Formats: sequence, C-alpha cells, structure tokens
Amino acid sequence: MVKDIEVFMRTGKYPGKENWSKKSKYEHPGATFDLFDKVRVNGPQAHPIFRLIKEQTRVSAVKGNFNKWLVDKHGIARYYYGKKASPMSMEDQIKQLLAE
Repeated sequence: MVKDIEVFMRTGKYPGKENWSKKSKYEHPGATFDLFDKVRVNGPQAHPIFRLIKEQTRVSAVKGNFNKWLVDKHGIARYYYGKKASPMSMEDQIKQLLAE
C-alpha cells in the first residue's frame, strides 16, 4: 500500500487504478493545480488512500470537501483538520513535524 502511494506521488498514477490518473490542468481552464478523478472517501468503496489516512488519524468519516491531513516525512498521516480549519491553524504542527 505505502509503495503504491509512493508511486502515485512520483508519477501521478495509482498503480492499477484508472480512477486515479492525473488529468491535465489544460482540460480545465483556470485550474492552477493538478486535477484527479473523483473517488469515494467513505464507506466500503472508499479509496485505499482515504481508508489509510482516516485510520491513521482516527477519523471515522469525512464530511464535506476541503478537509486536510498533515502527513509526516515518512508518509504517515499525523493530523486531521476539518474543512473550516485555516492553514495558519496548522502552523505549530507543521513546525513540529519539520523539526522531527
């Protein structure tokens, strides 16, 4: 699982999973970030990466969009932030992980 995630992070393609292929930002004018196909984040059909990071941060269900996870340099999801959390509210945890 971790190896597959590493491959995805390097190549933008999740091994054996068509639904995680990176889309060109030129297909969606105005996008300034990489775009991916929709995947399920909750329930038995949830994508493996979401099952993993929810388990690591003890999140039972993702509610809505714009949730955030802070992942350490080893690829372990350490902190979960809901959709209303601002990036500045993560500053102390980011500094902590950078110092490790």
